Amino acid sequence: MMENCQVAMAISKLQSAVSVAEKLSESSSEEEIKAAISGLNEAIEYYNEGKSLVQKVMTIQGVYEKVLEDYDVAGTDLVKIVDAMGVAVANEEFDSNEVINGWLNGLPAARTAHIYASVVIEGGLTPSLAEPVAISAVMTNQSFDEGENSRSGATGWTIDWAADHIGWNNEAQQSGSNNAYEYWKATKFDMYQEVVGLPEGFYRVSCQGLYRPGNNTDEVAAIYAADPANARDMAFYVNDKSVALTSIYDFAQEEAVGADGEASCTLDGKTVYVPNTMISAAAYFEAGYYTNTIDIEVKKGDSIKIGLKLAGNVVDANWCVFDNFKIQSLGATAPTAIENVLAGGQASQAIYDLSGRKVSKAVKGIYIMNGKKVVR
Repeated sequence: MMENCQVAMAISKLQSAVSVAEKLSESSSEEEIKAAISGLNEAIEYYNEGKSLVQKVMTIQGVYEKVLEDYDVAGTDLVKIVDAMGVAVANEEFDSNEVINGWLNGLPAARTAHIYASVVIEGGLTPSLAEPVAISAVMTNQSFDEGENSRSGATGWTIDWAADHIGWNNEAQQSGSNNAYEYWKATKFDMYQEVVGLPEGFYRVSCQGLYRPGNNTDEVAAIYAADPANARDMAFYVNDKSVALTSIYDFAQEEAVGADGEASCTLDGKTVYVPNTMISAAAYFEAGYYTNTIDIEVKKGDSIKIGLKLAGNVVDANWCVFDNFKIQSLGATAPTAIENVLAGGQASQAIYDLSGRKVSKAVKGIYIMNGKKVVR
Protein backbone atom coordinates (compact mmCIF):
# COMPACT_ATOMS: atom_id res chain seq x y z
CA MET A 1 0.00 0.00 0.00
CA MET A 2 1.10 3.58 -0.45
CA GLU A 3 0.98 6.02 2.42
CA ASN A 4 1.88 9.54 3.45
CA CYS A 5 4.13 11.51 1.10
CA GLN A 6 3.66 9.24 -1.86
CA VAL A 7 -0.13 9.20 -1.63
CA ALA A 8 -0.17 12.91 -0.81
CA MET A 9 1.78 13.70 -3.96
CA ALA A 10 -0.47 11.50 -6.09
CA ILE A 11 -3.59 13.12 -4.59
CA SER A 12 -2.10 16.59 -5.03
CA LYS A 13 -1.46 15.88 -8.70
CA LEU A 14 -4.99 14.54 -9.09
CA GLN A 15 -6.56 17.52 -7.28
CA SER A 16 -4.64 19.94 -9.48
CA ALA A 17 -5.80 18.10 -12.58
CA VAL A 18 -9.42 18.04 -11.35
CA SER A 19 -9.24 21.76 -10.57
CA VAL A 20 -8.15 22.47 -14.13
CA ALA A 21 -10.90 20.22 -15.51
CA GLU A 22 -13.59 21.92 -13.39
CA LYS A 23 -12.78 25.27 -14.98
CA LEU A 24 -13.58 23.97 -18.44
CA SER A 25 -16.70 25.29 -20.16
CA GLU A 26 -18.40 25.11 -23.53
CA SER A 27 -16.17 27.96 -24.62
CA SER A 28 -12.94 26.15 -23.67
CA SER A 29 -10.57 25.55 -26.55
CA GLU A 30 -9.62 22.11 -27.79
CA GLU A 31 -6.11 22.65 -26.45
CA GLU A 32 -7.45 23.43 -22.96
CA ILE A 33 -9.61 20.30 -22.97
CA LYS A 34 -6.70 18.14 -24.09
CA ALA A 35 -4.46 19.67 -21.40
CA ALA A 36 -7.03 18.90 -18.70
CA ILE A 37 -7.41 15.29 -19.84
CA SER A 38 -3.63 14.93 -20.04
CA GLY A 39 -3.28 16.21 -16.46
CA LEU A 40 -5.83 13.68 -15.19
CA ASN A 41 -4.08 10.84 -17.02
CA GLU A 42 -0.68 11.87 -15.65
CA ALA A 43 -2.01 11.89 -12.08
CA ILE A 44 -3.50 8.42 -12.49
CA GLU A 45 -0.29 7.13 -14.09
CA TYR A 46 1.76 8.55 -11.21
CA TYR A 47 -0.41 6.72 -8.70
CA ASN A 48 -0.24 3.43 -10.63
CA GLU A 49 3.51 3.79 -11.07
CA GLY A 50 3.84 4.25 -7.32
CA LYS A 51 1.96 1.02 -6.62
CA SER A 52 4.25 -0.82 -9.04
CA LEU A 53 7.39 0.64 -7.47
CA VAL A 54 6.26 -0.28 -3.96
CA GLN A 55 5.63 -3.85 -5.07
CA LYS A 56 9.10 -4.01 -6.60
CA VAL A 57 10.72 -2.76 -3.40
CA MET A 58 8.85 -5.36 -1.36
CA THR A 59 9.90 -8.09 -3.81
CA ILE A 60 13.63 -7.32 -3.90
CA GLN A 61 14.17 -6.13 -0.34
CA GLY A 62 14.95 -9.62 0.93
CA VAL A 63 17.45 -10.25 -1.87
CA TYR A 64 19.58 -7.28 -0.86
CA GLU A 65 19.21 -7.99 2.85
CA LYS A 66 20.79 -11.37 2.10
CA VAL A 67 23.75 -9.57 0.48
CA LEU A 68 24.21 -7.58 3.70
CA GLU A 69 24.13 -10.81 5.71
CA ASP A 70 26.68 -12.52 3.47
CA TYR A 71 29.01 -9.51 3.18
CA ASP A 72 29.20 -7.69 6.50
CA VAL A 73 30.56 -4.16 6.15
CA ALA A 74 29.07 -1.01 7.64
CA GLY A 75 28.33 2.41 6.22
CA THR A 76 28.13 1.60 2.52
CA ASP A 77 25.56 3.02 0.10
CA LEU A 78 23.92 -0.40 -0.05
CA VAL A 79 23.42 -0.42 3.73
CA LYS A 80 21.79 3.02 3.54
CA ILE A 81 19.45 2.11 0.68
CA VAL A 82 18.40 -1.24 2.16
CA ASP A 83 17.82 0.33 5.57
CA ALA A 84 15.62 3.01 4.00
CA MET A 85 13.64 0.40 2.09
CA GLY A 86 13.27 -1.69 5.23
CA VAL A 87 11.84 1.23 7.21
CA ALA A 88 9.41 2.03 4.40
CA VAL A 89 8.20 -1.57 4.16
CA ALA A 90 7.91 -2.03 7.93
CA ASN A 91 5.96 1.18 8.42
CA GLU A 92 4.07 1.00 5.13
CA GLU A 93 5.21 4.58 4.54
CA PHE A 94 6.80 5.25 1.18
CA ASP A 95 8.27 8.46 -0.14
CA SER A 96 7.74 9.87 -3.63
CA ASN A 97 8.13 7.84 -6.79
CA GLU A 98 11.27 9.81 -7.49
CA VAL A 99 12.86 8.71 -4.20
CA ILE A 100 11.91 5.06 -4.75
CA ASN A 101 13.32 5.17 -8.28
CA GLY A 102 16.51 6.58 -6.79
CA TRP A 103 16.77 3.55 -4.50
CA LEU A 104 16.13 1.07 -7.28
CA ASN A 105 18.48 2.72 -9.77
CA GLY A 106 21.26 2.92 -7.20
CA LEU A 107 21.09 -0.68 -6.03
CA PRO A 108 23.25 -2.43 -8.70
CA ALA A 109 26.30 -0.19 -8.27
CA ALA A 110 25.83 -0.09 -4.50
CA ARG A 111 25.73 -3.90 -4.37
CA THR A 112 28.97 -4.19 -6.36
CA ALA A 113 30.77 -1.61 -4.23
CA HIS A 114 29.54 -3.27 -1.01
CA ILE A 115 30.77 -6.74 -2.01
CA TYR A 116 34.12 -5.33 -3.15
CA ALA A 117 34.52 -3.42 0.12
CA SER A 118 33.71 -6.51 2.16
CA VAL A 119 36.01 -8.88 0.28
CA VAL A 120 38.95 -6.59 -0.48
CA ILE A 121 38.98 -3.68 1.96
CA GLU A 122 37.53 -5.32 5.07
CA GLY A 123 39.48 -8.45 4.18
CA GLY A 124 42.71 -6.45 4.28
CA LEU A 125 43.68 -7.64 0.80
CA THR A 126 45.76 -5.82 -1.81
CA PRO A 127 44.92 -7.17 -5.29
CA SER A 128 47.86 -7.59 -7.65
CA LEU A 129 48.94 -9.61 -10.66
CA ALA A 130 50.79 -11.96 -8.33
CA GLU A 131 47.86 -12.24 -5.92
CA PRO A 132 44.55 -11.55 -7.68
CA VAL A 133 41.45 -11.35 -5.50
CA ALA A 134 38.28 -13.17 -6.53
CA ILE A 135 35.19 -10.95 -6.49
CA SER A 136 32.93 -13.08 -8.70
CA ALA A 137 29.96 -12.46 -6.41
CA VAL A 138 29.54 -9.00 -7.96
CA MET A 139 27.95 -10.90 -10.85
CA THR A 140 24.49 -12.40 -10.59
CA ASN A 141 24.01 -16.13 -11.06
CA GLN A 142 27.52 -16.52 -12.43
CA SER A 143 27.47 -20.31 -11.98
CA PHE A 144 23.79 -20.79 -12.82
CA ASP A 145 22.87 -21.82 -9.30
CA GLU A 146 20.72 -18.82 -8.31
CA GLY A 147 17.10 -18.08 -9.10
CA GLU A 148 15.55 -19.47 -12.27
CA ASN A 149 17.71 -21.30 -14.79
CA SER A 150 15.57 -22.98 -17.37
CA ARG A 151 14.96 -23.45 -21.05
CA SER A 152 13.32 -20.04 -21.11
CA GLY A 153 16.18 -18.06 -19.57
CA ALA A 154 18.53 -17.53 -16.64
CA THR A 155 18.21 -15.12 -13.70
CA GLY A 156 20.49 -12.10 -14.09
CA TRP A 157 21.25 -12.75 -17.76
CA THR A 158 19.83 -11.20 -20.93
CA ILE A 159 19.57 -13.70 -23.78
CA ASP A 160 18.84 -12.96 -27.43
CA TRP A 161 18.56 -16.35 -29.09
CA ALA A 162 17.14 -18.59 -31.77
CA ALA A 163 17.97 -22.27 -31.28
CA ASP A 164 16.54 -25.74 -30.93
CA HIS A 165 16.83 -25.16 -27.20
CA ILE A 166 18.77 -23.26 -24.56
CA GLY A 167 19.35 -24.10 -20.91
CA TRP A 168 19.64 -27.86 -21.13
CA ASN A 169 18.45 -30.87 -23.07
CA ASN A 170 16.52 -32.42 -20.17
CA GLU A 171 16.16 -32.20 -16.40
CA ALA A 172 18.50 -35.14 -15.76
CA GLN A 173 21.29 -33.47 -17.74
CA GLN A 174 20.85 -30.22 -15.83
CA SER A 175 20.79 -31.82 -12.40
CA GLY A 176 23.90 -33.86 -13.19
CA SER A 177 25.92 -31.00 -14.65
CA ASN A 178 26.26 -28.77 -11.58
CA ASN A 179 23.94 -26.28 -13.26
CA ALA A 180 25.90 -25.54 -16.42
CA TYR A 181 24.07 -23.86 -19.31
CA GLU A 182 24.01 -24.71 -23.01
CA TYR A 183 22.49 -24.16 -26.40
CA TRP A 184 21.96 -26.59 -29.25
CA LYS A 185 21.51 -25.82 -32.94
CA ALA A 186 21.61 -22.03 -32.61
CA THR A 187 21.24 -19.60 -35.49
CA LYS A 188 21.49 -16.62 -33.10
CA PHE A 189 22.84 -16.39 -29.57
CA ASP A 190 23.98 -13.50 -27.39
CA MET A 191 23.88 -13.93 -23.61
CA TYR A 192 25.23 -11.25 -21.28
CA GLN A 193 24.98 -9.27 -18.08
CA GLU A 194 26.41 -5.93 -16.99
CA VAL A 195 28.33 -5.19 -13.81
CA VAL A 196 28.37 -1.59 -12.57
CA GLY A 197 30.15 0.04 -9.63
CA LEU A 198 33.58 -1.59 -9.79
CA PRO A 199 36.44 0.58 -8.49
CA GLU A 200 39.03 1.77 -10.98
CA GLY A 201 41.68 -0.80 -11.78
CA PHE A 202 42.41 -3.92 -13.79
CA TYR A 203 40.32 -7.05 -13.73
CA ARG A 204 40.56 -10.59 -15.07
CA VAL A 205 37.25 -11.99 -16.31
CA SER A 206 36.93 -15.66 -17.18
CA CYS A 207 34.47 -18.42 -17.88
CA GLN A 208 34.65 -22.09 -18.70
CA GLY A 209 33.05 -22.91 -22.00
CA LEU A 210 33.44 -24.96 -25.14
CA TYR A 211 32.12 -24.83 -28.67
CA ARG A 212 31.63 -27.65 -31.20
CA PRO A 213 30.79 -26.72 -34.80
CA GLY A 214 28.47 -29.63 -35.54
CA ASN A 215 27.82 -33.16 -34.31
CA ASN A 216 30.52 -35.27 -32.66
CA THR A 217 31.94 -36.83 -35.85
CA ASP A 218 35.40 -37.53 -37.23
CA GLU A 219 34.57 -35.19 -40.11
CA VAL A 220 34.01 -32.24 -37.76
CA ALA A 221 37.19 -33.12 -35.85
CA ALA A 222 39.09 -33.19 -39.16
CA ILE A 223 38.10 -29.56 -39.85
CA TYR A 224 39.75 -28.59 -36.58
CA ALA A 225 42.80 -30.80 -37.24
CA ALA A 226 43.36 -29.13 -40.62
CA ASP A 227 43.53 -25.71 -38.97
CA PRO A 228 42.80 -25.28 -35.24
CA ALA A 229 42.03 -21.60 -35.87
CA ASN A 230 38.99 -22.55 -37.96
CA ALA A 231 35.50 -23.30 -36.71
CA ARG A 232 35.70 -20.97 -33.71
CA ASP A 233 32.36 -19.30 -34.13
CA MET A 234 31.59 -18.45 -30.49
CA ALA A 235 33.10 -15.39 -28.83
CA PHE A 236 33.60 -14.74 -25.12
CA TYR A 237 33.57 -10.98 -24.66
CA VAL A 238 33.95 -8.23 -22.09
CA ASN A 239 32.90 -4.85 -23.49
CA ASP A 240 34.77 -4.45 -26.79
CA LYS A 241 37.39 -7.12 -26.06
CA SER A 242 36.76 -10.70 -27.14
CA VAL A 243 38.43 -14.08 -27.61
CA ALA A 244 37.22 -17.09 -29.55
CA LEU A 245 35.64 -19.54 -27.12
CA THR A 246 37.78 -22.66 -26.71
CA SER A 247 37.04 -25.40 -29.19
CA ILE A 248 35.89 -28.72 -27.80
CA TYR A 249 39.01 -30.22 -29.40
CA ASP A 250 41.43 -27.89 -27.61
CA PHE A 251 41.30 -30.17 -24.59
CA ALA A 252 40.56 -33.52 -26.25
CA GLN A 253 42.03 -36.24 -24.03
CA GLU A 254 43.89 -39.36 -25.10
CA GLU A 255 42.50 -41.10 -22.02
CA ALA A 256 38.84 -40.89 -21.03
CA VAL A 257 38.02 -38.67 -18.08
CA GLY A 258 35.34 -41.17 -17.18
CA ALA A 259 32.33 -38.87 -17.18
CA ASP A 260 28.80 -39.90 -18.08
CA GLY A 261 28.16 -38.97 -21.72
CA GLU A 262 31.81 -38.64 -22.74
CA ALA A 263 32.43 -39.59 -26.39
CA SER A 264 35.34 -40.48 -28.62
CA CYS A 265 36.42 -39.30 -32.07
CA THR A 266 39.47 -39.45 -34.30
CA LEU A 267 41.75 -36.42 -34.23
CA ASP A 268 45.08 -36.36 -36.10
CA GLY A 269 44.88 -40.13 -36.50
CA LYS A 270 44.41 -40.73 -32.77
CA THR A 271 41.36 -41.77 -30.78
CA VAL A 272 40.58 -38.98 -28.32
CA TYR A 273 37.82 -38.26 -25.82
CA VAL A 274 35.67 -35.15 -25.52
CA PRO A 275 32.49 -34.09 -23.71
CA ASN A 276 29.25 -34.93 -25.48
CA THR A 277 26.70 -33.99 -22.80
CA MET A 278 26.32 -31.31 -20.18
CA ILE A 279 27.29 -33.83 -17.49
CA SER A 280 30.55 -34.73 -19.22
CA ALA A 281 31.27 -31.06 -19.97
CA ALA A 282 30.87 -30.28 -16.26
CA ALA A 283 33.39 -33.03 -15.44
CA TYR A 284 35.91 -31.49 -17.85
CA PHE A 285 35.25 -28.06 -16.29
CA GLU A 286 35.85 -29.56 -12.86
CA ALA A 287 39.18 -30.90 -14.13
CA GLY A 288 40.16 -27.34 -15.07
CA TYR A 289 39.73 -27.50 -18.84
CA TYR A 290 38.17 -24.98 -21.24
CA THR A 291 38.96 -21.75 -19.40
CA ASN A 292 38.62 -18.51 -21.39
CA THR A 293 40.11 -15.29 -20.02
CA ILE A 294 40.05 -11.56 -20.79
CA ASP A 295 41.89 -8.82 -18.89
CA ILE A 296 40.26 -5.40 -18.88
CA GLU A 297 40.78 -1.96 -17.39
CA VAL A 298 37.89 -0.31 -15.56
CA LYS A 299 37.86 3.46 -15.23
CA LYS A 300 35.68 5.54 -12.92
CA GLY A 301 32.02 5.16 -13.85
CA ASP A 302 32.63 2.30 -16.28
CA SER A 303 30.37 -0.71 -16.48
CA ILE A 304 31.49 -4.03 -17.92
CA LYS A 305 29.34 -6.17 -20.17
CA ILE A 306 30.23 -9.86 -19.95
CA GLY A 307 28.85 -12.36 -22.39
CA LEU A 308 29.01 -15.06 -25.02
CA LYS A 309 27.97 -14.50 -28.62
CA LEU A 310 27.63 -16.59 -31.76
CA ALA A 311 29.78 -14.33 -33.89
CA GLY A 312 30.94 -16.52 -36.80
CA ASN A 313 29.38 -18.94 -39.23
CA VAL A 314 26.11 -20.61 -38.33
CA VAL A 315 26.74 -24.36 -38.47
CA ASP A 316 24.00 -26.97 -38.23
CA ALA A 317 24.02 -28.95 -34.97
CA ASN A 318 26.41 -26.48 -33.29
CA TRP A 319 26.72 -26.96 -29.54
CA CYS A 320 27.99 -24.68 -26.79
CA VAL A 321 28.08 -25.31 -23.04
CA PHE A 322 29.47 -22.98 -20.38
CA ASP A 323 29.64 -22.28 -16.65
CA ASN A 324 31.64 -20.66 -13.85
CA PHE A 325 32.02 -17.00 -14.82
CA LYS A 326 34.61 -15.32 -12.60
CA ILE A 327 35.99 -11.84 -11.94
CA GLN A 328 39.32 -11.20 -10.23
CA SER A 329 40.70 -7.85 -9.16
CA LEU A 330 44.30 -7.36 -10.33
CA GLY A 331 44.96 -4.02 -8.68
CA ALA A 332 46.29 -0.94 -10.46
CA THR A 333 48.96 -2.52 -12.71
CA ALA A 334 48.11 -3.47 -16.28
CA PRO A 335 48.77 -7.13 -17.22
CA THR A 336 51.21 -7.67 -20.08
CA ALA A 337 50.30 -9.64 -23.18
CA ILE A 338 52.34 -12.61 -22.02
CA GLU A 339 50.65 -12.62 -18.61
CA ASN A 340 47.29 -12.74 -20.37
CA VAL A 341 48.39 -15.80 -22.34
CA LEU A 342 49.69 -17.49 -19.20
CA ALA A 343 46.35 -16.78 -17.54
CA GLY A 344 44.65 -19.00 -20.09
CA GLY A 345 43.08 -16.35 -22.29
CA GLN A 346 44.03 -18.10 -25.54
CA ALA A 347 43.25 -21.47 -27.06
CA SER A 348 45.39 -24.31 -25.72
CA GLN A 349 46.62 -25.46 -29.15
CA ALA A 350 47.90 -22.00 -30.10
CA ILE A 351 51.59 -21.04 -29.81
CA TYR A 352 52.80 -17.61 -28.61
CA ASP A 353 56.18 -15.94 -28.31
CA LEU A 354 57.22 -14.14 -25.14
CA SER A 355 55.65 -10.87 -26.31
CA GLY A 356 52.27 -12.60 -26.48
CA ARG A 357 52.14 -12.69 -30.29
CA LYS A 358 50.64 -15.77 -31.91
CA VAL A 359 53.08 -17.73 -34.14
CA SER A 360 52.41 -20.51 -36.63
CA LYS A 361 54.98 -22.90 -35.16
CA ALA A 362 57.67 -23.08 -32.51
CA VAL A 363 61.25 -22.93 -33.66
CA LYS A 364 64.29 -22.54 -31.39
CA GLY A 365 63.49 -20.43 -28.35
CA ILE A 366 60.98 -20.07 -25.50
CA TYR A 367 57.26 -20.14 -26.27
CA ILE A 368 53.91 -20.27 -24.51
CA MET A 369 51.97 -23.44 -25.27
CA ASN A 370 48.87 -24.56 -23.38
CA GLY A 371 49.40 -21.70 -20.93
CA LYS A 372 52.94 -22.82 -20.01
CA LYS A 373 56.47 -21.79 -20.99
CA VAL A 374 58.13 -24.34 -23.26
CA VAL A 375 61.75 -24.39 -24.46
CA ARG A 376 62.31 -25.53 -28.07
